[in-house]
Amino acid sequence: MNKICVIGSLNIDLTCNVENLPKKGETILADDFVVNCGGKGANQAYAAAKLNGNVAMLGCVGNDEYGDLLLKNLSQVNVDVSRIKKVHANTGTAFINVDKDGHNSIVVSQGANKYCLPEYILENLDVIKESNYILVQMEIPFETIELLKDIAMQNNIKFILNPAPIPKVVNNTLFDGTYLLIPNETELSGITSSGLDLDKKIEEVLNKGVENLIVTLGERGAIYKNKDFNVQIKAFKVEAIDTVAAGDCFCGALTVALSEGKDFEDAIKFASASSGIAVTRHGAQASIPSREEVDNFLKNMEE
Repeated sequence: MNKICVIGSLNIDLTCNVENLPKKGETILADDFVVNCGGKGANQAYAAAKLNGNVAMLGCVGNDEYGDLLLKNLSQVNVDVSRIKKVHANTGTAFINVDKDGHNSIVVSQGANKYCLPEYILENLDVIKESNYILVQMEIPFETIELLKDIAMQNNIKFILNPAPIPKVVNNTLFDGTYLLIPNETELSGITSSGLDLDKKIEEVLNKGVENLIVTLGERGAIYKNKDFNVQIKAFKVEAIDTVAAGDCFCGALTVALSEGKDFEDAIKFASASSGIAVTRHGAQASIPSREEVDNFLKNMEE
């Protein structure tokens, strides 16, 4: 089975469910409050493993009870957490508000994630070189992400980048040689010139050297494009109640599907089904479906 190495953030999510997201200067009362395991990196690793991927994760947590909770949760779905590093800092924390329509606003304190540095990556090169796919997001230091792309290219490993959150400064060399880039529409706008329509933004990204591009469009599905192929895949219709981990579930599921030899179109359908189920549930990792659930969902859609 092809191996997937996810490198990225591990956070504890502190989530308030509210009627409407607060406006500037406004104090509101939450309907309830929950603590969940999250972080884009951990969410994607958890999703990939729960969907039967062969997954190892690299990243950093604090030497605290939240760090222990994150490692335990990943281990329960068979993510290899043996190289995740405990550092003298607080575990990363995300403060999340989710409104009645499932929309959210998130503030993240990086904490231990700041210590996912190039020297830590070099200490764990064996794990990376054993992998067929590297899946990365942008809640860890930028120089680490650049190093990971270089390692992937030098070792014929497929480098998959989810450019979230949007980087303040876009280094175009990061995209040159990237096997697959997976932004949503907002992230796509953040890494392209202003004033362009969607098609021109897509072309701009491909001209930067990205081999394959998938733009997720929420309820409108996803666009897949490379130099030879262009298709839009419709989203499955579901009743969304919480979109917090939808993008992470999509990325993890997509990587699993590709690692199993599915073509991009079928991989996107598999990822769309996975994230479609996830948004019908509360929480980040808690919302991610099992492989059996996704396979049954797709089977029912075909009937």
